[in-house]
Amino acid sequence: MNISLLVALASVAVSIWTLFVTQLSAARITVELGPILKFYHPRDGGFAAYVPLTFVNFGARVGVVSRIVLTLSPSGHEQRYEMEWSSFSRYDGANWVYDSIVHPLPVDGHGAQHKLVWFSWQASSRPELNLTAGNLDCEVRCWVSGRSFPLVARRRLTISKEQQQRLDEWRAANNAATVEVRTDGVERNRVEKSKARR
Repeated sequence: MNISLLVALASVAVSIWTLFVTQLSAARITVELGPILKFYHPRDGGFAAYVPLTFVNFGARVGVVSRIVLTLSPSGHEQRYEMEWSSFSRYDGANWVYDSIVHPLPVDGHGAQHKLVWFSWQASSRPELNLTAGNLDCEVRCWVSGRSFPLVARRRLTISKEQQQRLDEWRAANNAATVEVRTDGVERNRVEKSKARR
């Protein structure tokens, strides 16, 4: 077989593969959770969370996120608290504010989409959701077009005694201030020992 023919066939094969990967491949979406979640008690007495989510599409076609569920499992509790997404939120420089009602979320091919999702455990729901100091398993499940099972992101959070105390006090005072919890366990501000100079 002529070597120039082999080179031509290889070039055609590479071109077809490149076309598929860059223009025709199905959506392949991943989800990242965090790194900072905000928990609080709304003035109606329920519980709510602001959860930042980032969706990255490694495929060429648009994918659609159609549903998101947050599950919190406090240590020492038998219950798993499941909350459907309620709205998208944003920070206006001073307050967390309503952005829009939840809706199917398109993620462009080879693109990304970031949303701050608000979840709520209503005051009328039973049992009540009160965070206690200790580990808190956090799971987000996202249903995406073209998949028969949801994407899952999990993190184990730690609620400190001080955070529990602030949440309890603010709830009693009808104060909707938020407590910040990091998914990576790293404190926002910290002091580290400097290495001795030689």
